[in-house]
Amino acid sequence: MADEADALAMAPGDVRERTEKAVEAMGFLGLERDLVIKTLKRLHKAFEYSQSMWDHVEMENYRMLADEALNLQTKLEKKRERATADDDASERPSRNVNRAQSSFPSTPRVNSYPERSAAALKALASNIIQKEEEAGRKKMQSDRKVSAQKDPSLSLSGRGPTPRTDGRAVRIIDPSEVTAARRRPDNNIAHKKFKQRKEEFKPQISPPALRAQVSGSHDIRKKRQRLVALRELNEPGGEAGEVAHGSDHDIDRYVKGQCRHDDKDLSRGFEAIPIPIVNHINSETLPSSFFYIDKSRPYEKAFVNLAISRIGDDDCCPNCHNDCLSAPYLCACARETGGEFAYTSDGCLHRRYIDQFLRIKKGLSAERKHYCESGFHCPHERHKNEENPTSCKGHPVRDFLKECSSKCGCSKQCGNRVVQRGISRKLEVYMTPEGKGWGIRTLEDLPAGAFVFEYVGEILTNTEMWERNNEIIRNGEGRHTYPVALDGDWGSEANLKDEEALCLDATYFGNVARFLNHRCLDANLMEMPVEIESPDRHYYHVAFFTNRHVKAKEELTWDYGIDFGDEEHPIPAFPCCCGSEYCRGKMA
Repeated sequence: MADEADALAMAPGDVRERTEKAVEAMGFLGLERDLVIKTLKRLHKAFEYSQSMWDHVEMENYRMLADEALNLQTKLEKKRERATADDDASERPSRNVNRAQSSFPSTPRVNSYPERSAAALKALASNIIQKEEEAGRKKMQSDRKVSAQKDPSLSLSGRGPTPRTDGRAVRIIDPSEVTAARRRPDNNIAHKKFKQRKEEFKPQISPPALRAQVSGSHDIRKKRQRLVALRELNEPGGEAGEVAHGSDHDIDRYVKGQCRHDDKDLSRGFEAIPIPIVNHINSETLPSSFFYIDKSRPYEKAFVNLAISRIGDDDCCPNCHNDCLSAPYLCACARETGGEFAYTSDGCLHRRYIDQFLRIKKGLSAERKHYCESGFHCPHERHKNEENPTSCKGHPVRDFLKECSSKCGCSKQCGNRVVQRGISRKLEVYMTPEGKGWGIRTLEDLPAGAFVFEYVGEILTNTEMWERNNEIIRNGEGRHTYPVALDGDWGSEANLKDEEALCLDATYFGNVARFLNHRCLDANLMEMPVEIESPDRHYYHVAFFTNRHVKAKEELTWDYGIDFGDEEHPIPAFPCCCGSEYCRGKMA
């Protein structure tokens, strides 16, 4: 075909030469040039376009290539036979007529060998390979006889060990053993790659499965040994950590796949600055079912497409260099934020966003909201009552921040890459004395507009979130999770699919933001939606900034936006003890 010929002409010199040799070798088997090139393309794709393919293709006089070409020819013949059987005899000529009259497009043959069936070609290829192996074996024996005549010490007449100058013995391998080993399918790498069935591969045991095996063992001594080995591999031991987390019941927690947290750094090194854990109130430890991650991950059905091709030319600045904020002109990334960047030169959020947030919180400015067409169209309400949902209560229309993405030409230290650089403030997870459980406090003074952290968790659909809460009800745990709804741009589409209406849940997988406590109205943190690599905004980053100056050792809080009077939620809300004079929990 023309495309195979063009691909060959465009190939590098070495690849073109090796391809020609392969085509020439297959020509002796009666295989056409187009078929061989097509087979090479399939093999090249199977080897993930690696040049190591040729090492396997050229092995044993192109044996693997011959097998794959014959298999491909068989498939093509069967396909043609099925097509011929489906057509009427008057419309499609018989396969026994002249090839020039056939309805199939004829391809010019590059050799004069007659066409053979796939079975005949396989038999011919097997016969040729056997003859070549026999000729090679005879030549090897002949060469060794000549060498033995020149040097009697190299004679193969004896089967015993041959003396060596270093005093050790060496066994001479019979050539027939080499041939037998070569014919074993298990020793042929190419044979393994293409012939072995997938179910024959034994997957490696994952850590959870390994822990489950250890958990089922009745040998306590072996379980303790496994615990010690896991501790040495995962995190350094420490006297303070041993006392804080106990030692006896840790065995059962560890072998069940649960996490043991390091008091010196909750993030386990995933963040640039360690996040210590402090508890001077009681002996409670962090939930062992919680695992720290530094980037949000889809749980199962959430549709998150972060393909680079989705970022348009108008949504990036490929011509920028180093720092976009110091450039003499505004780049395309500032278009989404009203023609100027959202951050100041010192890395803080622009004051206009803080003022707008505070005006809405204090009721001085009306919050813009989008209302779904009906309760059936609202991702929130249709899960509360599937048969007769109430009308949509509204979703806030948010102003997005736009940061530079992977298609921008600026550096990682660009002033418009604040959130994606991660946590840069000194934080601490501590047990609050007011009885609110774990909380977060800053260990340094934070100016207004300072970026603190991003809310990281599992990306769930709203259906998955409600199913998770219903499972909590069935298990009798009595506490539901408070996800962060990614509803900042729901108003741009009329009817969202379930896999596009997303939320974040940090109950089991998340970062330090998971321990952020609620405070009604006058919390010191504000959340902002940030677009980086997802212009459709079904998924975006939720970043937390300070809305005022925060002193060191002050607890960081955030208004969850909970409706404490919502009686339609399957699980009642927690009793609010934020201590704010504007507490909505007291009013409810």
